[in-house]
Amino acid sequence: MTDMIEYHKMMLSDRYRTNAFKRAIFEIVKPGDVVLDLGAGTGILSFFACMAGAKRVYAVELDNVIEIAKELARDNNLRDKIIFINNPIP
Repeated sequence: MTDMIEYHKMMLSDRYRTNAFKRAIFEIVKPGDVVLDLGAGTGILSFFACMAGAKRVYAVELDNVIEIAKELARDNNLRDKIIFINNPIP
């Protein structure tokens, strides 16, 4: 799990990349949209979709990092808008 956290930490610390995704999401997602975040990781793109007005986001992640996403969603009052799906492949 430590390697996975470091991997996501590296991606999140890339401000250029993160801001590019945020701008794109705010251009595309409209209030009331339903969004699928496939490979949600820590949930940052799901959170951006909620901020852009999505009424529901389905965050799909196969790895245990989804537990971090759930905790962050709870801490940011987004649990009622995001459905987390974690069904690891055996």
